[in-house]
Amino acid sequence: MRHQERKTMTSSFGHWNFSNRDVTATTATKKSEGKDDAKPVEGTQLEASYISLIDRYLQMHLIDNARWLAERCVAEFPSSPKAAYWLALCQFRCGKFKAARHSLDAALAPASGSNSKNDDDNMEYLKALCSLELQDYSRAEECLLRKSRAAFKDYQNSALNLYNVRGNNVLGGSMGMDEWLFSSNTAISYIPNGASGLCLLGNVFRASNRKQKAIQFYKASLDLDPFLWSSMEALAELGALEENTTKDLQPHQIALLNQNINKQNQNQTSRSTIISTTTTTTILPKEEAT
Repeated sequence: MRHQERKTMTSSFGHWNFSNRDVTATTATKKSEGKDDAKPVEGTQLEASYISLIDRYLQMHLIDNARWLAERCVAEFPSSPKAAYWLALCQFRCGKFKAARHSLDAALAPASGSNSKNDDDNMEYLKALCSLELQDYSRAEECLLRKSRAAFKDYQNSALNLYNVRGNNVLGGSMGMDEWLFSSNTAISYIPNGASGLCLLGNVFRASNRKQKAIQFYKASLDLDPFLWSSMEALAELGALEENTTKDLQPHQIALLNQNINKQNQNQTSRSTIISTTTTTTILPKEEAT
């Protein structure tokens, strides 16, 4: 009877055994060898097995199965940020945006332990995606700019201190947040997931009717990743695609951008946009006088 309680999961991807008895045996072996890292090995190996299988199911588009296994992983490791992130990712893929954001709140809580920068970036980015889907634009913006705002505040304090000591503002403490953000690669690095995060910020600003800021962030994302089609398409729809942006595109891609621009401007007869499929040059619409 006890043998039947042993749960073994087998798939075409390999063999994972989630038996608690096996974990106990592994722990005992480590202790007998005089090693003190028995507890980390226990948690790391079992949790890694869960995550590996969850990732495989997601790749195979078995979303419900992946979510079920992620829920089991969180039940096994309730204080693990990684387990919470993978559950949130499954919930997001299922369209459960509120549930996913709740899981990410738990994963990012101080009590959950420290995460690597890459883990934090992925969590903040996914949380911003959830907030955007829920039309909670201020929260989405905060997820993506939280670290940048904290760094900018430190920069302002440093500039103020130097001003007080030297009597002149050599660091340019009067620089605004946006100007500071785009002043160096170091400042940009605070945005989760780099170019993708900048593009997502563009989507947030666009959805909240801040067109100029959206354009600014779309262009910044293309500076980091010139092949980011989402930003290119958005700029075309906003009538802000520049000529040098399209120089490496294929004719069918330029034609698609042209369709998007024409669709966006079909009721605005005073504006015209032409993208040549032969010379790959762009004649951009001028902003209407306000």
